[in-house]
Amino acid sequence: MRLRPISVLPLVVLLVAASASNKLNAQTTNSGGLTGVVTDPSSAVVPDARVEVKDRAKGTTQATKTDRAGTYQFFFLAPGRYELTMAHDGFREESRAVNVLLGSVGTVNVTLEIAKATISLTVTSEAPLIQAENGDVATTMNQKQISEVPNPGNDLTYIAQTAPGVIMNTDAQFGGGSQFFILGMPSFSYLYTYGRDEH
Repeated sequence: MRLRPISVLPLVVLLVAASASNKLNAQTTNSGGLTGVVTDPSSAVVPDARVEVKDRAKGTTQATKTDRAGTYQFFFLAPGRYELTMAHDGFREESRAVNVLLGSVGTVNVTLEIAKATISLTVTSEAPLIQAENGDVATTMNQKQISEVPNPGNDLTYIAQTAPGVIMNTDAQFGGGSQFFILGMPSFSYLYTYGRDEH
């Protein structure tokens, strides 16, 4: 009786596959993981956000960054309680307490809030711009200013009409015949003083 050789190749393939499956199961049954998407208040993804996961029991941390799709991933985390922290420039930092379960990958999606602008206001005790003790107003013109202003008839009141706050009186009946008003008062309410430049 002749014995036919038995092919052992299929048996070897099955043993290798079983061994790989056992290793994969051993990894997933001894650890867990976290994943999720980071977005902004408009639901747009936030790439390059800094993501950190801290094991509260051991104090160890792992860090990563979100990809173009705003996704982060942590694998092979020991089961337990973790603190998940996310940050990005222009956003407020967000922290979450999460549980990593044995043999599973948990999903934690986070929306980062826009950071509030900080406005600093400094008040100094400078001199007030308004003089409230009385209603006195004064304008001083030097000789050069007077000489350069056209003045037909050498009338001093004509020079006064160039001072700030002066409005010409176009109605002869209004203001009792005053030629102009200064800050609402008729021209005869003001005092003109002549001075001599000693320099």
